[in-house]
Amino acid sequence: MGFILAAEVMKVSRLSRPVKGEPIKSRRVEISLPVRKESERDVKGGTVKTEIQAFKIGELYIIGLPGEPFVEIGLEIKRRMREIAPEAKGVITLGYCNDITIGYVPVARAYDEGGYEPSATNLAKGCAEILTEEALKLLRSIT
Repeated sequence: MGFILAAEVMKVSRLSRPVKGEPIKSRRVEISLPVRKESERDVKGGTVKTEIQAFKIGELYIIGLPGEPFVEIGLEIKRRMREIAPEAKGVITLGYCNDITIGYVPVARAYDEGGYEPSATNLAKGCAEILTEEALKLLRSIT
């Protein structure tokens, strides 16, 4: 099977032509988020360290967020990016990037409404807003 695949790759590669690439930029930042209760992770000073990554490929922006962020976080980042980079052809927000251990990242309203996600997370109310602001700072740095 491997030989068949390799033969096909060699055949197709002879047909390929170079293309002009898009400029690529990337950055990452480590941030601290406040916690409201002890967790399995190494918690020092009531915070947990995690990171955010940002990529720009041409006019496409990609932001990698830790944990399982509520959809409202991604929607807010996309909304505000229209003001920061109106030329952007798209903004993709991704969760579970390089850190799944922080779990759910609920928006403030979810803590007030209750439910499974805000009761299951160790993150304090306000972390979604911190994550959003830090993500936007990082995206601004690559515009």
